Formats: sequence, structure tokens, C-alpha cells
Amino acid sequence: MTIRSMPACALLVLWLVLAACGTDAQPSRPFVYETGGDGGESMRVTNADGFACTRLRVEAACGKCQFGLPGDDCALAIRTGGNAWYVDGADLDGYGDAHAADGMCNAVRYAVVSGRLSEGRFVVTSFELVESRGVGG
Repeated sequence: MTIRSMPACALLVLWLVLAACGTDAQPSRPFVYETGGDGGESMRVTNADGFACTRLRVEAACGKCQFGLPGDDCALAIRTGGNAWYVDGADLDGYGDAHAADGMCNAVRYAVVSGRLSEGRFVVTSFELVESRGVGG
């Protein structure tokens, strides 16, 4: 085995480990987490339980109405990099009338969140709606 092939082997082993840890509730596609602005730092992350982030910019809306997540009731969800998760620790009712013209059942908004993935859901420690894609509006 050459040194050049070692990164590919490491990625294959990591993929196999993460595939075994997946959950049926969400796809295992990676998404990009970007801290933005200052350092332009980014990293690729999978939907592994326990992934935690601080001040991640995301889309926020009703998971059922806007993101097509399964469920019978309207509930807050976030989406980034093509992956969406229902949110625990914040709900639609805390951010105005969800069924108004600009409510989260009818429009995708932006938020800055901190929290972690747990059992196919995103558990927030902070959730702040912002006016645009940028942190803080």
C-alpha cells in the first residue's frame, strides 16, 4: 500500500463505520458546515448522531409543509446542504403565526442555530431567526 492510497482507504473505513451507525429517519448524505465570514472555515459532516455545531446558518420552516419531512402535524425543522431535521427545543408557535403569508408553513426563513443531532432530530441550544442568509441579518 502506498502513501497516496492511504487517504482513500481511511475515507472508505470512515464511510463504512458511519454507514453502520446510520438511522432510518434521515439520509446519510454529507452536508457542509461553514463558519463563514472571518476565517471562511468549512468542514464536511455526515448525519451522525452526536454531531454538534455552534452558530450554524440554516434554512428554517415547517418540516412537513416546506421540507417534505414525514409527519401529520406542522413542526419546526431546519435544513442545510440538502438535509432536513425536525427540531427539538424550539417550535413554530414561538416565531409568529405559522400559517400567515410569511409564516413558516408558507415560507422558508433563515436561522442561526447551535445544538446537536440526536436520534435523527436536531436538538437546539439556541435558535435565532435572521433576516437573510448571513449571520445576524
